[in-house]
Amino acid sequence: MKTRFNSNSQVLTHFITGACLAIFVATASAQSKNARLTATAFLAFEDSNFQVAISNAQECIDQYDVQATAFQDNFARTNAVMPPVGTVNTNLAQTINANGVLNDVASCYFIVGECNRKLALQDKTKIADAKEAYEKARYFTYGRCWDTNGFFWSQADAANARLKKLPPASR
Repeated sequence: MKTRFNSNSQVLTHFITGACLAIFVATASAQSKNARLTATAFLAFEDSNFQVAISNAQECIDQYDVQATAFQDNFARTNAVMPPVGTVNTNLAQTINANGVLNDVASCYFIVGECNRKLALQDKTKIADAKEAYEKARYFTYGRCWDTNGFFWSQADAANARLKKLPPASR
């Protein structure tokens, strides 16, 4: 795992178990609270500090889930064009990035899922928590996350892939 700042795009990237999770990071003074919470959650996850990662991600979810859900529901209700995954032009990237709350909440649910998936290696009861978080991330089909290798990816698609690989939950 490594963290890299890209000075041109101000993107903080975390390479986590072969999947690249990224969030946009503006200057500290201009960064929104949801972006700060998501960045902190990613950093804590990278450091294997799963409880701190979950706490920060959950704070973002608690504060912004209603707004993110409203964006998601509006996009679905109006049959908005699904944001692409992969490489996009600058104008489309700006359009995707304008959905910061939606993108961050989707990322935070995915982070919670990833943390609980890791914790399940020691505590099998965490599988149910991972599944619940991935299910919620899967709901945000219009959310996108940037990868500094030059493309966007879908947290919903990644969560769906994780769900397929999780063993049955035990409580």
